[in-house]
Amino acid sequence: MTFSKPQMLTSLMLASLLAPQAAFSRDVEVCANLYRRLNSTPQIIGTSSNVRRYAQDLSALNADIRQLRIDMRRQGCGSGSIVTFGAPSDGDDECGYMQDTLQRLEDERAAITEQRNNTRSLLQPSEERVAILSAIRSNNCTPTDLDTQTELDDKERLRIRGLALPRPGEETQTGPKVDDPNSSITHLGSASPAPAREAPVQFPPDRPYDPGKKIRSVGPQFFPEEDIDLANPKSSGPQQLQP
Repeated sequence: MTFSKPQMLTSLMLASLLAPQAAFSRDVEVCANLYRRLNSTPQIIGTSSNVRRYAQDLSALNADIRQLRIDMRRQGCGSGSIVTFGAPSDGDDECGYMQDTLQRLEDERAAITEQRNNTRSLLQPSEERVAILSAIRSNNCTPTDLDTQTELDDKERLRIRGLALPRPGEETQTGPKVDDPNSSITHLGSASPAPAREAPVQFPPDRPYDPGKKIRSVGPQFFPEEDIDLANPKSSGPQQLQP
């Protein structure tokens, strides 16, 4: 079976158009798997040999500084806050030498501590992590590949669950529609009616004030049966003291 030259060109063009799509989907999945493995691999902070060496050096320096301070206390050497009056003696020369030695040891301890802290901030990749990074570079993977694969996985999970995916430009809905017959969620209760609008409260109109009319009073009323003269009481003689 022979093909003409135009047919062969058409076949090659179709193959060149379809091949990148298959390669793209395969490469995206490979890159996504590589990034997942990269995120799950542990990172080593520093090395155990360096940490052990710094710990041993600091322990030895702390022991020397502690012993030197004990010797200075026995020798009677004071700190910088104590001033010794009088002519210098041989003990003062020895105290000065001890003070210089103590300062040198403390400076050395501070330098080793700084080196140890800088080593802790360095991330030492493991062999597995180095291999994964090399595979990522060889496959020309970019972080967008992982985002694309994650979006495809989310859409596939939604399709398996039977949920409708939002179309481009369509507003997303938090839940399935109530009147959707294909929905897997059954609402047993009846739809709640829309709340009715409350009518405004009508107050009675205010009556005009007429001073000639009696005002209606509410509650019991107590009136005296006869007039009482508080200035001249009935009983004669001294009145009882009110409690």
